[in-house]
Amino acid sequence: LTGGIDLSVGSVWGMTAVVVAFLLTHGWSIPAAIFVSLLAAAGIGLINGLCITRLKMSPFVPTLATLSIARSFALIVTHGRPISIFGDEYQPFLWLGGGDIFGIPNPFIIFCLIAFFFWILLSRTVWGRYVYAVGGNERTARLTGLRVDRLKIIVYILSAIVAGIAGIVQYSYLSSVTADLGTGEELAVIAATVIGGANLAGGEGTVLGTVIGAIILEVLRNGLLLFGIDPYWQGVFVGAVIILAVSIDYFRKLIRSE
Repeated sequence: LTGGIDLSVGSVWGMTAVVVAFLLTHGWSIPAAIFVSLLAAAGIGLINGLCITRLKMSPFVPTLATLSIARSFALIVTHGRPISIFGDEYQPFLWLGGGDIFGIPNPFIIFCLIAFFFWILLSRTVWGRYVYAVGGNERTARLTGLRVDRLKIIVYILSAIVAGIAGIVQYSYLSSVTADLGTGEELAVIAATVIGGANLAGGEGTVLGTVIGAIILEVLRNGLLLFGIDPYWQGVFVGAVIILAVSIDYFRKLIRSE
């Protein structure tokens, strides 16, 4: 929405899961381990935001750098080996990803809560309107007095925290984590937002559209498997869908302008 792409989400996803796994297996309490791991994720988001706003880097550069940093950190912590948790003391944490409430899986509930939070934030608050304003025309937003740099930093921190939550939930579901967890998810995130109608240049996009985009993407992936297509071809189809979605959006705007 602010006109930048965060390439680090997949690595932050995996790094956060590794951090919480490391802390849990070293005697930390579940709340403390989750808090510190999300703090680490927020730190990556802060680095991205500061590099983009203070050092005036293109979003591609710092997020690509933190993609490498976060993934390397996960490898350093795990030494390339999986970290698994078993035993009754970990059951509350494992319930987070593997349990349910009234038959509804916890990961789906968490997903809905996060989507609802950001729907309220973007469509029902002044801050959300500021985000769209910055993405639509950053120069005009600055001239009107908006604190653009601070807003962008917060956006990248929130992006990293949400990626971290995804990593924690997936780890609690699997009960085992490796350093490559989340690899390639940045492409899936970009695909879901583009399919959902977001403009990569910024200023356009909705939470509902992104949710629909994510659903379409997963239906596509599962459909390929059901038709017996080799999983290695998934990336080809996802990439093609991204190009198709962007092309449709371009021609739609071209027709509208005429």
